[in-house]
Amino acid sequence: MTYDVSGDLAGIVDSHFHLTEMAAWGMDVRSLLAALFAQGFRGGLDFGGKGDDFENRTALTADFPAVGIAVGLPPSAAAGPWRDELPRLADLCRHPRVAALGEAGIDLYRLPGSGREQTELFQAQIRIAGTAGLPVVIHCRDAEEEVLEALRRSPPGSGGIMHCFSGDYEAGKNFLDLGLHLSFAGNLTYPKNRSLREGAARYPSDRILVETDSPYLAPQPLRGRPNHPGNAAVTLGFLARLRGTSPEELALRTAENFSRLFPLIPLAGGGS
Repeated sequence: MTYDVSGDLAGIVDSHFHLTEMAAWGMDVRSLLAALFAQGFRGGLDFGGKGDDFENRTALTADFPAVGIAVGLPPSAAAGPWRDELPRLADLCRHPRVAALGEAGIDLYRLPGSGREQTELFQAQIRIAGTAGLPVVIHCRDAEEEVLEALRRSPPGSGGIMHCFSGDYEAGKNFLDLGLHLSFAGNLTYPKNRSLREGAARYPSDRILVETDSPYLAPQPLRGRPNHPGNAAVTLGFLARLRGTSPEELALRTAENFSRLFPLIPLAGGGS
């Protein structure tokens, strides 16, 4: 199987993708990663799919040390016996391949009316991340106020990312003020997201990242197709134009940001 790559991958880091979900959609993940790294891709961070897939993810990425692994309980886990799962999560956070806790957070779009349970789960995971010295990668949908309040009560000790950030400038500034980074996905390129683009053009360059959230959220030119980390080049190029800089410069800055936040991940290509 071959994969179209739109844009130059040299220096690109994808801060968020789901390899087991990509495999479930029929992608040959190992071949894809090998092809991307051959084109200058520097690495990124893999997140879980459905169920307990940690062993499968470590096997998929065994030949790619520049792909880190995140572990966490998503907001939907709040509906189950999540407290029983915390000891295993704490153990996984000590695994040498694990570079982050996530994605964790609050989702009131898919799970309305369960904010209290989700908040308790979220704050418990922030504490685990703090003990392990790991950044937290945060899922937030229709829950900016709730996530902000939870973070103010339990600030991540090693920082973190607002994954697939979708808010306006003021919302982004609130999260930056808490020491977090903002990661932009393919939805930045969607025509309706004007306020998101206005903010993305203004945030400080040392606090931004790009991601694909593969296999979801393909950027505008590729909407309707399964997404993959090579398409981070599309979003990065779009963001560079918004900010009046070159893709090469933005790739360098976002790789530096990623390396500072995730020092356990040895990016390919030297430098950061």
